[in-house]
Amino acid sequence: LTATNSWGATNAQRLIQVVQPADHLVTSEFMADDQTILADEDGDHSGWIEIHNPTASPINLAGHFLTDSENNPTKWAFPATNLESGAYLVVFASGKDRTNAAAPLHTNFRLNNAGEYLSLIGPGPVVLHSYAPAFPPQRPDISYGILGDDLSLECYMGVPTPGTVNDGTPPPPVSPQFSVPGGIFTQPFSLTLSAPDAGAQILFTTNGAWPDATNGIVCIGPIQVTNTTHIRAVAVLDGRVSRVSGASYLKLGAELVNYTSPLPIMVIDNFGAGVIPQKGWNATGAGIIQVPREPAAWATFERSNGVSAFTNSPQMFSLVGIRGRGAYSTEWRQKPYSVKAMVSPLGMPAHADWVLYFPDPDQNKDPALLFNTFAYELSRTMGDYAVRFRWVEAFVNEDGGELKLSNRRGIYAIIERVARGKDRLDFQKLSADGTTGGWLLDINRMDPQPETGWPAPNGAVSPSFFHTAGPNRIVETTPNTAYTTVPGDDLPQQWNAFINFDNPNGYFINTAQRAAVEGWFKQFEDVLYNDTLWRDPVNGYRRYIVQSDFIDYFIMNVLTRNGDGLLLRMFPW
Repeated sequence: LTATNSWGATNAQRLIQVVQPADHLVTSEFMADDQTILADEDGDHSGWIEIHNPTASPINLAGHFLTDSENNPTKWAFPATNLESGAYLVVFASGKDRTNAAAPLHTNFRLNNAGEYLSLIGPGPVVLHSYAPAFPPQRPDISYGILGDDLSLECYMGVPTPGTVNDGTPPPPVSPQFSVPGGIFTQPFSLTLSAPDAGAQILFTTNGAWPDATNGIVCIGPIQVTNTTHIRAVAVLDGRVSRVSGASYLKLGAELVNYTSPLPIMVIDNFGAGVIPQKGWNATGAGIIQVPREPAAWATFERSNGVSAFTNSPQMFSLVGIRGRGAYSTEWRQKPYSVKAMVSPLGMPAHADWVLYFPDPDQNKDPALLFNTFAYELSRTMGDYAVRFRWVEAFVNEDGGELKLSNRRGIYAIIERVARGKDRLDFQKLSADGTTGGWLLDINRMDPQPETGWPAPNGAVSPSFFHTAGPNRIVETTPNTAYTTVPGDDLPQQWNAFINFDNPNGYFINTAQRAAVEGWFKQFEDVLYNDTLWRDPVNGYRRYIVQSDFIDYFIMNVLTRNGDGLLLRMFPW
């Protein structure tokens, strides 16, 4: 036992650092950068910390703490619950601060991927086990901890095992590093790929294929980059293959070197893959099959002193997945697109889903370029939520080669997709049993068939949607069934409008979740169509809807003469 200094003037107790062997609770394993390994009860990947009791007796966790701060040893307290002999307990490092012993536990802090102090504190308080002064930098989906409860055997673990005995399988090598970050260039240059792990071999591709231990060009020297390309690379060591790393390089044509715009500039380049795929459309959406996204580079250039230019540093430059979106708008001169990538274009809050919208100025479409964005801005000015947007001058290169003036597509708007999120519709995800959390729906044409075909991940073999019973309170439609004329007074009455599931998505929603959503509508309509109850200020319709939202929505649809208002493209949540 060795005495340590106190943790600040506010804590006069002196703390004891315990050394091996481990005859006490240990932090046996943790993961800071969890992307796919262990989701919490909300479906979020936030990292986790595993506590193990290697002793022969149960230990009550009352008086135990986890902390990432030497100056705050009691930062997060365990609830008073027993951890049995040999048992493992996973605590999510999510910042959500949940301490109900009957439910998953969550710390009030998150782990820093770059490395930081982490300590398990016991009664006293005593430092039972710490990673000090800091654990090393962490990698996606690779855990770190000790083997065999031996505090001297710290290592990365290639096979994370939250909740059970640690696996000593070494992790794959670190991904190759690029000497030149992705971006736009005007002159050819030499690119060097390096492997942080000694002895690792690098393989790369320039044709869009994913490299692996048997596919790719062996890197034996600098790569000459002379035209638009996307390079992917892996490191291979002792048969283990790293994650793929990559960078996109877009060649700027001479005619655009001095090009400026009074709007921010946006570039989409799909590396010569041809026309970005569109799923097509029909009046109901029946039989339409979703198309896979294809990789593309997405860059945005913000204005400086009132103008933007390609030669400025891009505000954002990212590899994304892109495909066409929309129904009738897919027939317009320039196409709308759906983009997926966790990015923050032009300073809008980061999210994974974005819409690139072309407001066709033809007289019968959107001649003022305002039909959508005017309503969004008006809604926000009125104090309601509306999707954010930024106008841009768009360049879309589908032909390969350098970016040219002929790739200019005109004025687009980058728009947030309606979605659940901290900076969008901020609600808790619907629980698996449908009893807690919220949901988001989309009243529109039916969803396209999934790009992977039937059955969907939840077993569905057709698009998932429903109608409500309507005023007569008798459901006369069959779920997931379309009608040329909607029977009775079921809602929506419009023959090509369906209540689709957006979050949870119709191809992932389970039976309990679906029953909860449809059950809410039955409760609402039972009140709405009850002539003696619907106006009641407490138990009437106001219990189910935000009245001011509906008032504002009607006003904006009338003011903008929205032909689809109250018919299509509505998002109840």
